[in-house]
Amino acid sequence: MISLQRLFEDVDISSVPKKYKKRMSKKCKIFKGFEESLPELSYPKVDTDRFEEDLSEVRRCIKDPSLSEKFLKLTDRNAEDVFKKFLKDEDIEWSKIAPMLEEFDGVMLRLKFKYDRKRPFKYFEARGEDIETESAHSPSFPSGHAAFAYLACDYLSNMFPEKSMQLQTIAEMIAQSRIENGVHFPTDIAAGRFLGEQAAKFVLSKENINESFTSREHQKTFVRFLRKKALKSRKGFKKNKALKFFVNDITTFINECTGKEFNICYEASRSLIEGYSLDRCTKDKEIKRLIEGMTYAFFSKQNQFSDIVKLNQILESKCEIRKVDKTTLSGLTYAPVEKIQEYATKVCRLNDKPFLKLATVSWIAPFSTGNKKITNLIFLKESNFNFDITNQILTDDLDYMLESFYAQDKAKIILS
Repeated sequence: MISLQRLFEDVDISSVPKKYKKRMSKKCKIFKGFEESLPELSYPKVDTDRFEEDLSEVRRCIKDPSLSEKFLKLTDRNAEDVFKKFLKDEDIEWSKIAPMLEEFDGVMLRLKFKYDRKRPFKYFEARGEDIETESAHSPSFPSGHAAFAYLACDYLSNMFPEKSMQLQTIAEMIAQSRIENGVHFPTDIAAGRFLGEQAAKFVLSKENINESFTSREHQKTFVRFLRKKALKSRKGFKKNKALKFFVNDITTFINECTGKEFNICYEASRSLIEGYSLDRCTKDKEIKRLIEGMTYAFFSKQNQFSDIVKLNQILESKCEIRKVDKTTLSGLTYAPVEKIQEYATKVCRLNDKPFLKLATVSWIAPFSTGNKKITNLIFLKESNFNFDITNQILTDDLDYMLESFYAQDKAKIILS
């Protein structure tokens, strides 16, 4: 737990309701360093023209709302449900996003009690104005709902770039609902939007994509899976012989992906199956990144464009979306640059069609470098790490099959 007194030396902590203290005192992991990076925020002082404009806009929005009463009640209760309803058909593990949102809730509460601005309805009551509003007990500035909405919008847009405009509209509606419910000033909303967008940038830029999937525990889990796969695929063989065959299969795959000497690939594969740590498996950086990529592919679902982006970042250490149109050696064109994200998002949802997925991703060629490794790993993942089939596909004149696939415009047909 972090010290509230240290965070708010100029705030009377005794005035903070008990129910907020626990939420405020959560230790930052995801947002560590975020609050320190923020500029000082401000809002209009009472009895200034700017304050009266702020309050007048709240009054106008309450009397002439643009949003339905049902939507206003829904967002007041739980804005997260709006995003969940919109993305109900997408395969999202909300439980993985929840820790980020819960931690951000603590960040916002700390900022609210730091600035300690009264809610608009408090001023209406003080002036004897009979205006019906929703109630809220925490301070007004900045708006937590608006901050959450724009954080969720930008974070989810990174996962579903084709839905970014709709997500932006949802965030704007949630933010507007807070004014129409009479619980926030427009300046609260503006500050909330700024914080939400900054928080999304902070998380996306600092998100360590390797950390979750290349830890020692994750590697052990992956190796256990591979060893079981080896014994299952070589039924009738003794354990040591079955594992040896499987090591050869992994070696062939690594060799095909990296072009490294066979004996270097073999030593890395053997050490991996024997359970050595990644650093002890190989000193070759490219092979090490490929094994990290295999581990990431094993744990991730690979059904979103962001998954492929992360995989490319692991393999190449730097991910760069292709920015120029390109053609094959025979003159056939790859996917146009402006369609890369749209097509890549669609192809991620091709299920149980390993070769079609491989060929289509190969045609999209989404990155400046690393496309061959990406397609190889996607096929490996789709085949449930069947190295036999994967190696056969990769070594049986794959280039010829892909050229035929491109020439018949099959990728466009599949994506349409």
